[in-house]
Amino acid sequence: MSAIWGAVNLTGGEIAKEEIRLLKAAFAKCRIDRYEEICAQHIYMGCGIQYFVPQAKEEQLPCTESGIYFTVDAVLDNRRELCERLGIQEEVDTIPDGELLFRMLRRYGMECLNDILGAYAFVWYNQDTNTIEIAADAVGNRLVYYTKRGDVVYFSSLLEPLRLIAPDVELNDRWMLDFLSMDYLSMISETEENPIQDIYRTAPAQCITITQEEIRKQIYWQPFADFRENRQQTDEQYREEFRKLWSQAVRDVMRSPQETAIMLSGGLDSTAVAAIAAPYLKQQGKKLYSFTSVPMKGYDYDNSGRYIENEQEDVEKTAKFYGNIESTYLDLNGKTPWELIEEEAKVLEIPFKSIQNCLWLTQGMEQAYHKGARLMLTGSYGNTSVSFSDLDVYMNTLFRKHRYIRLLKEVQAFAKSMGFSGRYALRGIIKDNLTGYRAQPSPYGRSFVRKKAADDNGCRQRLEQMNEENFKVVRDFEKYRHLLVHFLALRQIGESYMKMSLVTGVLERDPTRDKRVIEFCIHLPVEQFCKNGTDRRLIKVYLKDIMPPHVFHFHKRGKQSADLVYRMGTDWKKIREEWIQLYDKYESSRYVDTKRARKDLTDKENIEAYSAFDLTRHMYTLLLLQYEARINLTKSNK
Repeated sequence: MSAIWGAVNLTGGEIAKEEIRLLKAAFAKCRIDRYEEICAQHIYMGCGIQYFVPQAKEEQLPCTESGIYFTVDAVLDNRRELCERLGIQEEVDTIPDGELLFRMLRRYGMECLNDILGAYAFVWYNQDTNTIEIAADAVGNRLVYYTKRGDVVYFSSLLEPLRLIAPDVELNDRWMLDFLSMDYLSMISETEENPIQDIYRTAPAQCITITQEEIRKQIYWQPFADFRENRQQTDEQYREEFRKLWSQAVRDVMRSPQETAIMLSGGLDSTAVAAIAAPYLKQQGKKLYSFTSVPMKGYDYDNSGRYIENEQEDVEKTAKFYGNIESTYLDLNGKTPWELIEEEAKVLEIPFKSIQNCLWLTQGMEQAYHKGARLMLTGSYGNTSVSFSDLDVYMNTLFRKHRYIRLLKEVQAFAKSMGFSGRYALRGIIKDNLTGYRAQPSPYGRSFVRKKAADDNGCRQRLEQMNEENFKVVRDFEKYRHLLVHFLALRQIGESYMKMSLVTGVLERDPTRDKRVIEFCIHLPVEQFCKNGTDRRLIKVYLKDIMPPHVFHFHKRGKQSADLVYRMGTDWKKIREEWIQLYDKYESSRYVDTKRARKDLTDKENIEAYSAFDLTRHMYTLLLLQYEARINLTKSNK
């Protein structure tokens, strides 16, 4: 695995030394094991290699051969299959991932990308055709930022060096306004743009071809092309296929010669990963090091309701069940997110919304490194793949297919197992299916976006379209099925984890985001996900015998960062005053209605008047304000 960067002048001009310096210098904050670079007159490529897998020490990157210049960031999951295809089975345990990917591309071209599994992003320059090709893996584990300025194409695993090289950097109004307008934790409305105008990134499953004349883009993974639902199997056959696939998906990412860690909650997704990983490591006499977010000391948590606010007890039971899990509990050392947010912003480079979650994820990866782990397992995409279960979608689908007897039985079964009123649920299902979509008076919620600026930029139309699509998909699984391949979510998750990985020196891998697992899930009939009073069936039913029994809460879910209001309350007076001062300082913002944001703070003095999301909204709004000011200051100093 590597960080990559570089520049290619398509007219043969020399790459400036200062540009080379800026490109490489940005990676000084990253935990790189070895730096390599090649520099011809009009070509410069760099690679910061991280030793996540045994073969990484033998990587020779960047490389050049017969007019091809290549640099890559890659850890591949189906190495044996690729080696067999190339006829080099004897090299399966020794060939570096970068070299293996290079050989595949040399023989089969970009047409083979859909067959390559893992986390990768690369830049391929063919000097003979004067063509650059940039691509990333199908599920967005890794990415490349790129920009074309005149005849020069610049690229990097980090955004910052491309921003510094640009002489006339401008903020991207669409990105900034969409970020604020969406009054929830989603940050983006498309997959390629960034906060900086004219700097783009590879979308998941995208291959980009750049010549002097044009830029062509292609999405090479089309999972719904010639789609047919898999209805030819019994439930036992589904179970056997899923268990085999799930075990392979987890084991394929576990190639680290060092220790292995996991972000472990008390819930199903990460525990399902641990259910394979812990026994696999135990066979080797090794531990699985777990990291779990817990409330700060003094917080009076409540686990009696719908949510489990402190998952430590459940994690301890999981550790005892498997016998080789060593647990660490993270409370951010009792600090508020506002105290730590500036350093996290340096890691992620751009404004972000999941404030406290990002903080404890980065802290967990940092602590894992100091325990000797270079691999961090997660299950962050599980709700969209292996533990997907939306009762509204299921019940609405039965209603629309006129399967009324089955609908009645399922409502009764789920009402009994989950403790809700079946009669009330039936009325809701009927109402949902007889009511059409109605646009909201304002799609901006309680966000602090400048509404006129948002309207002028088309935010209202984009959000209304997204809202209408979401309204439709929950009424029909055939529409909802497409959201299981959620490129926006894949981009947002992968981008954050990649930055954390570069800085901490720990590779994040998520088997719930495995391309094979997602493809298996999208082909299932809806009832395989939930039926007979049981939701999240792929884990609750198919993996039941290898999971600890305490995780099968039928109506409870873990709630990370449950202590946010309490935590912020420990220093609320100081924080509130600082926020008011910042809104005053940046009152000329093009994007934030600072007067309205300030009024929200002056009208409510006590911390009890704020929900957790109210506080999160202020923090990410202020992050964006500070980012806007910093970019504008940099521009004025150039």
